Amino acid sequence: MRTVAYKPLVLGLLVAALAACQQTPEDNPPTPPDLAQVLQRFSQPTAPLNAQTALAAMQEAQETGKLIEDSGITIPIVAAITSLFGSDDQTQRLGSLPRSIGDLEVQGRAVTVGGSQFSGGGYMEVTRICGDATISVPDPSKGSVELTAIFDEAGFNPVLWGELLDCQYLAGQVPVLANAAFAILLGDGSPLGDLDPAGRMLTISVDGDLVTGGLSHLGNWAFRLLPDGGYELNLDLPEGNLVVFGGVTAGFRAANGLWTCNFESGKCLDEAGTLLSLW
Repeated sequence: MRTVAYKPLVLGLLVAALAACQQTPEDNPPTPPDLAQVLQRFSQPTAPLNAQTALAAMQEAQETGKLIEDSGITIPIVAAITSLFGSDDQTQRLGSLPRSIGDLEVQGRAVTVGGSQFSGGGYMEVTRICGDATISVPDPSKGSVELTAIFDEAGFNPVLWGELLDCQYLAGQVPVLANAAFAILLGDGSPLGDLDPAGRMLTISVDGDLVTGGLSHLGNWAFRLLPDGGYELNLDLPEGNLVVFGGVTAGFRAANGLWTCNFESGKCLDEAGTLLSLW
């Protein structure tokens, strides 16, 4: 189940499509989190990849990658994003809000909501119940995902953010309990005409506690999901940070350059052809 609060900053025509939403004028929209430091980690890693850091980097990559995969942390987050435009199964099944509330797009200098245009800007807040998405009636005791999106006449702000509040769900067959703040950058940072994550790079930062299979993991994680199915994962080491990537090619982005690796053989090459053994 989801609820949506649409809050225009400029008074406009209130239409039936928004009857289920709250229309509360505000002086200013909420401020999205600043992801500059997160983005800098991916673009400018501070630790070198060398004989001293290689083994620690591999261990951190395996442990962090396994946690993100086992926790399925993107499951509730992406579900909340898709709730904004009404394409998820839970929203379609419940029908608690008009489907037209999901038809959000920017055309020219106006935001279109449910077929009606609003000039100026505003923000939306979504609450989505966690749990099994296949059940007929979501259970509020399973916790929730809170998500905020803001927009103006230039389009949607590409940074979405929110919280996982006692959010319980299954990642495969593994029960997960998440209490964490998160922020997402959709695309390259340019204003967006819609909030569909499909075909866009997602940069995701998660800060909090993930309990998988009864084990608590408290920390901060940053990773990217790429349109081609690849990924990038930030690794924090005592020497600084590295970025491990996988997909069509695999390797590390480090302070001393880009390294392409064969993780089966444990061999990496930088752009100058320098060979490094990971173990």
